Formats: sequence, C-alpha cells, structure tokens
Amino acid sequence: MTMPQTSPEPRSGLDPSVLDELRTRLLEAREFHLSRIEEGSDAVDDIARAIASRSETALEEVEAALQAMEDGTYGTCLSCGKSVGEERLQAIPHARLCASCASATARR
Repeated sequence: MTMPQTSPEPRSGLDPSVLDELRTRLLEAREFHLSRIEEGSDAVDDIARAIASRSETALEEVEAALQAMEDGTYGTCLSCGKSVGEERLQAIPHARLCASCASATARR
C-alpha cells in the first residue's frame, strides 16, 4: 500500500490559502505566456517575435515558481535563504529573490 503524496511543507511560512491563490495566478500566467509563444511562433514581424521571446523567459520563471511550490521551497530567496515575503509574492508571484537581494542584484 502506498501513502498518498503530499506537497512538502512550504518554508516560506505562507498560509496555504495564499499559496493556493498564488498557484492559480501562476497557472493562469503559464497559459497566457503559452498563448503568446504560440502566436509568435508563426509571426513575421519583429514585435510579435519580441513578445513571444519575452513570454518564453516569463514562462521559464513561472515554471520555476511552480516547481518550487512542489519542492516546498517557494517563497524562499535563492540568494540569502530568507523569506521572499508575502507582499512581494502577491506583486510578483514568480519572484525568486527577496526585495533586498533583488535590489542588490539590480545595482550590480
């Protein structure tokens, strides 16, 4: 008999209902970017190709966030290991760095 699989407990300290909301937003973003990539794959103009390219990058970020949810590491800064923070995740659900580390990275 196998035990039912459960997602690892998130280290971010986020409420499960907040995680569910953010997961839903990430899944919606995934669909949005997939449609933009599909539209741009047949495009002949530079603007459509640029939009598709940006969506490919954004899709990678969304997929990484969804994988982090599965791994139980969602909401943990990849640089310092501290919480990214609920407010930042509400603004940018695919954020992988806390505000301090993101700011330090942008200054470089």
